[in-house]
Amino acid sequence: MLGIIEPAMYGVNLRFKKPFLAALIGGAIGGAFVCLFETAITSLVSLFGLMTLPLFSDSTLVYAVFGMVISFVTAGVITYFMGFADEQEEHSKGATASGISTASDLVVEKSANS
Repeated sequence: MLGIIEPAMYGVNLRFKKPFLAALIGGAIGGAFVCLFETAITSLVSLFGLMTLPLFSDSTLVYAVFGMVISFVTAGVITYFMGFADEQEEHSKGATASGISTASDLVVEKSANS
């Protein structure tokens, strides 16, 4: 919502592929809506998102806001239906399926003599 920044894209989004794909689809649908209604902006800037709302012309500001809402809601709904698994959960499932025990699976027993 605050723009496209590389640390968020490469640090978070690419690790979790399903939400990244959902964000791409949601952005495309919101962008198509904004283009369909020929939303006009008064200046070309390198930032996109909430910070650029004052740059939209008065007559098309509503379409810009609707486009952002459509993108956000669509990405959230697609992520919900596609499912979302944490990287650690996937790693532990893969390790237990292959017979390798992970640190969380190990139980350390303490003997009475020690």
